[in-house]
Amino acid sequence: MHILLLDLGSEWRGGQRQVLFLAQALMQAEAAQVTLASPRHSPLLARGHSAGISTLTLPGTREWHPGNWLCLRRQLRKKVDIVHTNDARSAALGAMLRRCVPGNWRLVHTRRVSYPVRRGLLGGKYHCGDHVVAVSGEIKTVLTQSRVPRERISVIHSAVNPEGYRRRDPALPWPQSPMRLGCIGSLTPQKGHSVLLDALALARQENRLPPWRLEVIGSGPLADTLQHQAHDLSLDGQVDFVGYRESTEVLPELDVLIVPSVDGEGSSGVVKEGWISGVPVVASDLPGTRELVADGHNGVLFTAGSADQLASVLATLATDTERANRCVAGGLTSSTHYTPQVMATQYHSVYERLLER
Repeated sequence: MHILLLDLGSEWRGGQRQVLFLAQALMQAEAAQVTLASPRHSPLLARGHSAGISTLTLPGTREWHPGNWLCLRRQLRKKVDIVHTNDARSAALGAMLRRCVPGNWRLVHTRRVSYPVRRGLLGGKYHCGDHVVAVSGEIKTVLTQSRVPRERISVIHSAVNPEGYRRRDPALPWPQSPMRLGCIGSLTPQKGHSVLLDALALARQENRLPPWRLEVIGSGPLADTLQHQAHDLSLDGQVDFVGYRESTEVLPELDVLIVPSVDGEGSSGVVKEGWISGVPVVASDLPGTRELVADGHNGVLFTAGSADQLASVLATLATDTERANRCVAGGLTSSTHYTPQVMATQYHSVYERLLER
C-alpha cells in the first residue's frame, strides 16, 4: 500500500505536526509505503526528510499552481493507492486531481476545523473524496449538514507524541508563587486570548487569585492588538508575550495550562500536550473539547467566551490542590488513547476498507 500524504501549508502548526506523526507511525509499523508531498521550503517537508520519510517537493503553496498539478500527476502515474489531503488547499487540489487524473487510487480528506463548509466549488471538494476523516464528532456533524454522506465519514482524533515531553516536577509546589499560567497557540481570534486577558483583569480587580504570571506562547496577526489590550487592562507587569517556543520547553514550567478558544477548535492538540506534561488543563467548553475533557476528571471546563466564569474557575482551582492532582492523573490516563500509533492504526483501517471496494 502506497500512501501519498499531501499538505500545502507553508507554516508549522498543529495540522502539519499531525501529518508528520501519521507518516512516522505508519512507517514504524511497516503498515505502508509513505510519500510526504509539501511545498519547497515548508517546515513539514524539511522535518519529514530529516525523519527519513520519502518526500515529494512541490513548487507552490496554492492548489491552482500548475507546477503542483504536473508534479502530482506524474506521481499518480506511478503506483499510488491513496492520496490523503490534510489542509483546505490540498483538499481542493486533490478534488481536481480526482476529476482529471484517471486511475484506481482513492482520495481521503482530513478536516480539522469545525467551521461550516463553504458552499459551491470550494465546499464541493469534500464530496469528491472517497472518504473524509473528521477529527471530532462535531466536525462530522458539520460535514453531514453539508450533505457529505454519513457513511463516508469517520472520526479519528488527532494525536500527541509523548516522546520529548517532560512532566512537571512533582516536587514543585502547586501552585508556585507567583502562580504560573500559560496559554499556547497562534495569536488569532478563534484562540480566545482576549477572553483570557479580560478574565485575569477581572480576577485581579476582585482579588480572586494568588499572585500570578501569564506566559502567552505563540505568534500571529493579533500580537500587537493583544499587547495593547494587556496594557489597557494594566496587566503589563504580569503578562509576558514570549513569541513562538516549543511547547515541550514551556509546559513543565507551568502550574495551569489555559485553552480559551472561542470557536473552530477540532481536536485540541494543546489539551493533549498538557495531559502528557502533567499540567492541569482549564479549557473552554466548545463541542470538540467536550469530546476530550470530562469536567473535573482530566481538566476543568468553563463556558466559551465567558471571562467571568474563567476567572472563577481559575480562582477555585488555585485553592484546590486535590482537584488539580485529580485532573493531572486523569489527563495522563486519557493521553494514552491519543498516541500516533493509535491514530495510524485507525487511518490504516480506513485505507484498507477503501482499497477492498
